Formats: sequence, C-alpha cells, structure tokens
Amino acid sequence: MKTNKVNWMVAVVLGAMVALSPALRAEDKPAKPERTGPGQGPGAGPRREAMKERAAKVAEELGLSDEQKIKVREVMKEQAEKTRELRDLEPEARREKAKELRGETQAKMKEILTAEQYAKWEKIREQNRPGGPGNEGKPGRPGKGKGPKGEKPE
Repeated sequence: MKTNKVNWMVAVVLGAMVALSPALRAEDKPAKPERTGPGQGPGAGPRREAMKERAAKVAEELGLSDEQKIKVREVMKEQAEKTRELRDLEPEARREKAKELRGETQAKMKEILTAEQYAKWEKIREQNRPGGPGNEGKPGRPGKGKGPKGEKPE
C-alpha cells in the first residue's frame, strides 16, 4: 500500500513537471514586439532606428528649425513611399523614375532650406555616396565607373 502512494506521488510530481516545463521555458524568451503595417517586417526595427539617428544627425548639422524638421520629414516620407512604388518597374524605367524623383526631392528641399543649409545638405549627400569623399574604401554601385570590389575597371 505504501508503495502505491509513493508511485502515485512520483507520477503526480513528474506530471506537474512536464506540464509546467513549457510555461517555465516561455518565461526565458523575451517577448517579440508586434509589428504591423508597411515597413514592419523582420529587420525593420534596427534599420528604422538607424535612419532616425542619421536624420537627427543631419538635422543637427544643418541647424533645422522645428518647422523645417517637420517639412523635411514629410518630404523624405513621401520620397520613400514613391521609391517603394518603383520596385515593380523594369530597371531602365526605374532608373529614369528615380532620377525624376530625386529632382523633385531636391526642388522641395530647396524650398524648405535656406541657401546655406541647402549647400550643407548637398555636401552631406555627396559624402554619403559610394565612392564619394569619406567613402573611398566602400565599393561603388554598378555602372558608376567602379567594379564589384570598388576598383576602377581597366
């Protein structure tokens, strides 16, 4: 009789351990934030944060007012949306539309920024281009006079 009670208690304890082990393991993992909406897929978080940091740095370098920051943010958001729409186009059409879009963005930025701020903005953009000043070690884009590893073609 005593053996039956011990076996029964062992079975209850083992059953409880098995039943509770998934719940205990679930506490070890951090909860994943829910992502909804466009641009919220895997990897969007760190990329978005890096973009925000870069935008804040540029805004500080240019000395933007609060009103200018809002307008620039709207222009950049609009540009990003229009750029996403270009994904389905053929490469040549995409290049042409992207060139037009850059021209529109430049015109809008010229309206928002002072002449001095615009000149600084152009300089920052030039420095951030692959193969531009400060980016000598980074490979250039295809078709921009550099090979796949950043060296000049012969």
